[in-house]
Amino acid sequence: MAMKTGSSRALRCVVRRGMFSDERVVIVNRPDGETESFFVPTSTVNETRSTVRVEIAKKNGAPGTLVVLRTTEGEACVLVRSSDIDQG
Repeated sequence: MAMKTGSSRALRCVVRRGMFSDERVVIVNRPDGETESFFVPTSTVNETRSTVRVEIAKKNGAPGTLVVLRTTEGEACVLVRSSDIDQG
């Protein structure tokens, strides 16, 4: 299934506890091999599958896709590895 701009997907990430009970820290992989971390609401995380819900902002082709991540402070845009986004 092709990823369309604006579609909601699950992004594979590392999930850790946040400072508060209603948040988690997610660590995502960028195409350049670096990582970025964000505080996100627990409602956006599937801890069993180690994923966070994101919205596709722009498909840049391999290896990166720009996604919008809901954070505890609003939203963040981050370029992630396309291979980390669930296609279904």
